[in-house]
Amino acid sequence: MKTLIALHRWTGAAVAVILLIASVSGGLLLWSDEYQQWQLPQAQLPEFEVRPSTIAAIVGAEGRRPTAIGMPQTGSTVYHVYYPGGPQALFDAHFGERIQQWEPGDTLVSFLFEVHVRLFSGETGHTIVGVTGILLCVMALTGIWIWWPRRKRMPVRNLLPKRTSNLSLIKAHAANGVVWGTFALFLGFSGAAIVFHGPAQGALNALLGESGPTRPTVTPVLNAYSENIHWDSVLTASSLAFPDGELRFIFPPQNAGEPVTLRIRGGSELHPNGRSYLVVHPQTGEVLETIDASTTGLGPTVFNALYPLHSGKTGWPGHRLILVLAAVALIYMSVSGLWVFLRRRRKRKPGHLLQPFG
Repeated sequence: MKTLIALHRWTGAAVAVILLIASVSGGLLLWSDEYQQWQLPQAQLPEFEVRPSTIAAIVGAEGRRPTAIGMPQTGSTVYHVYYPGGPQALFDAHFGERIQQWEPGDTLVSFLFEVHVRLFSGETGHTIVGVTGILLCVMALTGIWIWWPRRKRMPVRNLLPKRTSNLSLIKAHAANGVVWGTFALFLGFSGAAIVFHGPAQGALNALLGESGPTRPTVTPVLNAYSENIHWDSVLTASSLAFPDGELRFIFPPQNAGEPVTLRIRGGSELHPNGRSYLVVHPQTGEVLETIDASTTGLGPTVFNALYPLHSGKTGWPGHRLILVLAAVALIYMSVSGLWVFLRRRRKRKPGHLLQPFG
């Protein structure tokens, strides 16, 4: 048991600061859609229509071809456009005029996103966040294991500390860990799976099964790349292939011979951006490949559900409220755990750290 306690203690101390940063930024990101709607009231129009001419104007704007175009959604009638190298922009859904443009970290939402996902440290920070998610799972499991034989002395009703003593803080720390342990375990697992998506999806596919490809595999099409893409044919192909689906992203071709790729949210998909794909010839509108996420098997279905469950984008307001409370609990556990750890390290009394655990 002493080894388990030491593992829990040092794991918590190692990731407390990063977990605190991720919890604060993640909790705030839960309300990013409402914040952006408040910041851009001119984009909140009751109705909009996806027009081929508007798509063409956006693709031809700025003198550079975007890598992806996020389609307008109910409540926010703007196109979210992504450019090579990181710049992003918003375009009016009716006329294709640019409303706003920014670099990563320039706006509040993009700043919080960069902090939460990459710690403003690129791929190195991204990896650190993923490892922190794994260690959060270790902390949640070891914490509950340590608490169980001491549950009578550390009841779950002690969610708020009565004093600032080490014992009082640890009792509240343990109570929050038990109450929110399942959510902490899921957030750690899902966050790590999103970062290390290749191994995570491979493991889930092997465990639960898959059926066919989950991402487009079509090879480039000769003479497909052109400055004059026939967007009317491309959009028509989307509506015919997925009559009940919602077009969420357009990926224009970047190099010679590449087709247009469309990302679609099927009617039964939980993922807000969908995981169904349509690969279309840019001039003729010929469908080259179709991937329906509802037919790819249980493994991909479970993996595709991790992002909306992690980010609170399931469409149920109660889900976001639960995640906010979980974020607050993680903030408290990070601060209280690190506070007690550092306080005890200063005292330098052998065996003192284990006293609250009997």
